[in-house]
Amino acid sequence: MSAYMTTAPQSDGHPVCLGISNSNLYLACTRSDDDSLPKLLLKEVSGALDTINLGDSNGKETGTANNTFESVKHRGWFISTAFDDSERVEMDETPTDRTINFTLENQ
Repeated sequence: MSAYMTTAPQSDGHPVCLGISNSNLYLACTRSDDDSLPKLLLKEVSGALDTINLGDSNGKETGTANNTFESVKHRGWFISTAFDDSERVEMDETPTDRTINFTLENQ
């Protein structure tokens, strides 16, 4: 994973874009209509991550050791993963039986 974080701080975190390393794909949270649940999907970007519309970004980084990624467009929905291996990464409302806390490491 790679990330682009805006330089403009906000009171509840920084909007970020999570990209797949060595590719032109990034994670986006979207809905097909007002009645559907938000879904996490891959979108393609033709340039650097900082060229996408941040309204399409999928989360916020808080600057602490544990980070949550809340949808910018769909507040209350977070990127989540199961505690078991080989399970999907998806969007969930809290509380959930999945984890929404992630630790980011510089590489």
